[in-house]
Formats: sequence, C-alpha cells, structure tokens
Amino acid sequence: MLRQNELISTHKSERRSVKVILPDGTVEVLATSIMDADWTEEHFKQLYNLRWQTEENYKVIKCRIKIEKFIGKTILAVRQEFHARMFMLNVSSVIRHEADRLTKEKHGQSKRKNKSKIPSKVNFKQALSRVHRAGVLLFFEDVKDTLQRLIQRMTDNLTKIIPGRKSPRVKKNTRGYHQTYSGI
Repeated sequence: MLRQNELISTHKSERRSVKVILPDGTVEVLATSIMDADWTEEHFKQLYNLRWQTEENYKVIKCRIKIEKFIGKTILAVRQEFHARMFMLNVSSVIRHEADRLTKEKHGQSKRKNKSKIPSKVNFKQALSRVHRAGVLLFFEDVKDTLQRLIQRMTDNLTKIIPGRKSPRVKKNTRGYHQTYSGI
C-alpha cells in the first residue's frame, strides 16, 4: 500500500516563463523547460503561432467528424468507425487539396484578366460533407468520375480569403438548462 509521502514526486524541474505580446496587444505567458538563452521571445512567439494548426486539427477531429460519437457496441465496431472517419477525413483533404490547386490555377488566369482580385479557397465544411455523403460511391462507382464530380462541386462552392481578417469573439452567457423555478 502506498503512503502519502510516496505519492509526492521529489523530482525538481526548472521552468522558464516567457512573455509574448500578440498582435492585438494581449500578453501571453508561456511556460517552457527550454532554458537555453539562445531561444528568444520571438522564437517562442513563432512556435506559439505554429501550434494553431494542430489546435485546428483537434477541432476538426472532435467537432466536425465527431470522433467521440460511436454507434457500435463492440471494440471492433468502434475501431472500424474510427478508421472509417479518419479515412474519410484524409480522402476529403486530398480531394480538397486538388480542388484548391485547380482554384488557384483558375484564379491566376482570371486575375490576369482582372476578373477577380480576392483569392478563394474550397469551403472546408462543405468539402467534408460532400465526401461524407459520396464516400460509398468511391467504392461502388467509377472512382475517376466520382472524384471529378466531387472536385467540380468543391470548386463551385468557394470561400473568399480575406487577408488580415480578425473578428473579436462574442462571449455569450448561455445557460445549459431552462430555469423553471423562481426563488422564494
């Protein structure tokens, strides 16, 4: 049986706090175990910015493909659902990448003709939804035709890329339940 003092770690580790000022003026304090003085605040600011792609990927996996919501009851069923969802996410990314490439080519040609000055990209949620709905067709119909139709539909539904766009977050005070009783 463990005693109270055995649960407390005696390992000491050094931490360094780094203040990073974000473009909007917000001060973030980052904690790190990197004690090397060659690593400046600017290095940590760049690392902090790089982490957002990973954060966005977690959001996609949790919120968009709902990786935690399983229908199957057995271990095998849960594994199959997990791999099927990750497969569809990867297929969607590959098809979206090709559609983005075609969009950039088309945008480059139209820019020369002065038709469009704002660059566009494929709408991610729409692309994921289309691949999810057409996923079975990839196995039962002609793959080349199905992929071409998906790419065409994705290039038809574009989102404008507005550089430097920043929107303040709106904080909502929402309750998770309805209050049915009043105080006495």
